Amino acid sequence: MWGAVSAQLWSVAVVDTVAYAIVVYAAMSRRLPSRMKLGILIVVSLGVGTTVLVGTGMSGAGYIWLMAAVIFSAVMGSVKVIVVSVTAVCGVLGAYVMLAAFGVLAIDSPIVAVGIIASNLVLVSIAVSYVIHSLLWRLGRLADAQVRLSQHLKAELDDNIAVRRSLDTTLHAKRNLLRELDHRVRNNLQTVLSLVNMVPNDTPGIRELKARVLAISAVHDTLDPTGDALEVDIGDVLAHTFATVRSDFDRPGLIWRVVRPENASMVGVDVAIHISIAATEILTNSARHAEGDEVEILLDVSHEGDFVVIVLADTGRPTESGWGGDTISGAGTALIEGLLEQAGATVTVTLSRGTHYLVRLPLTSDARSGER
Repeated sequence: MWGAVSAQLWSVAVVDTVAYAIVVYAAMSRRLPSRMKLGILIVVSLGVGTTVLVGTGMSGAGYIWLMAAVIFSAVMGSVKVIVVSVTAVCGVLGAYVMLAAFGVLAIDSPIVAVGIIASNLVLVSIAVSYVIHSLLWRLGRLADAQVRLSQHLKAELDDNIAVRRSLDTTLHAKRNLLRELDHRVRNNLQTVLSLVNMVPNDTPGIRELKARVLAISAVHDTLDPTGDALEVDIGDVLAHTFATVRSDFDRPGLIWRVVRPENASMVGVDVAIHISIAATEILTNSARHAEGDEVEILLDVSHEGDFVVIVLADTGRPTESGWGGDTISGAGTALIEGLLEQAGATVTVTLSRGTHYLVRLPLTSDARSGER
């Protein structure tokens, strides 16, 4: 506008001032619909461009306004609006060239140069509108894809939350069921022990039966129903079993010793029951049959790779009939071997200055990973 006033192009200055005011109002107004805003911007740009082009010729800024009309249509309009805007720009430039050629408009450049500039402006308008529209179309596609992806992710997240809540509910019910089952098993074992305690201790086999029931009870006393409830620490189970046998069969001359690892040695519940009963039989035999002024009864639990190694030994002389060499025979021994075999353990028995059981038991997968 300052240049137009300095050159005394009053019509251009007035048109520019009005055009700027209308453009700013249309851009800032919140009441006008987007289509009306676009129409105002395009019409004003075409009007100002035509006026400036006629008033100043190709040396002025009229073509910039014409390009602005094309850019507005490409940014905010549809393909139809773009075609209309480009056609209007072509019409304005074509009319200007024709009027200049026939001498209606005075120009300060050769008509050929004016025609070349006008044709270049037409080509640039078409190219700019195509590029802008293509970019915005692709951006729109990307935005739609992002929206669909976010909706899909939100749906999956909602599904995962629902599944998590369902799993939490199922887990809570499972834990309640396990607590109830554990409570019932303990009550049943307590009932069995109460019935066994009603039988006099001098009844043949009653102390052994009581020890076996207590061996099973030791596993359930160690079991945590609020956790996995499928595995127990065999070290805890055997320590419980060891203490029970000691309380029932201790006598003068017996020295009881326990060695345990710091890390847990997790095994299945069924395996723990078999091992506990077998350990009860071995410890009971040691307490009842080992001879000597001072007899040490040892429970040693340790880790060796993916195995837990259990040593049950005494330093007394074995006196049970049929024992000799490196093997032991008898009903109690058959029970021990059967229990260890069912537990998946391997056992080595040595009879030298007492009885020495070396039991190798595989750890569960969870215990192996935790050990590593």
